Amino acid sequence: MFNDKYISIYIHIPFCLKKCFYCDFCSYTNLNKIDEYLFYLKKEAKFYSEYFKDFKVKTFFVGGGTPTILKEDQINSTFSYIFSLFNISNDSEISCEANPETLN
Repeated sequence: MFNDKYISIYIHIPFCLKKCFYCDFCSYTNLNKIDEYLFYLKKEAKFYSEYFKDFKVKTFFVGGGTPTILKEDQINSTFSYIFSLFNISNDSEISCEANPETLN
């Protein structure tokens, strides 16, 4: 057990319906750029997966912005792809920030 190598993954989804005055995080309200962002996010995940192929993912966190602003198919395709690249531990913690206004 102690010989296992673990990593954590953080995915930042930098899109929001509006920019809150108190927010210091990188976020954008131009939702037309989401597909392009996800395309490059997948490329970056592929790049890093080569370096961490011998590691298990212990925690996977998605934050933002507002990650729940993504459409269901955008979430499914992006996370299915990322999960196919990395060794997600069976007991890993997986969590996502959510805004109630963007959930259905």
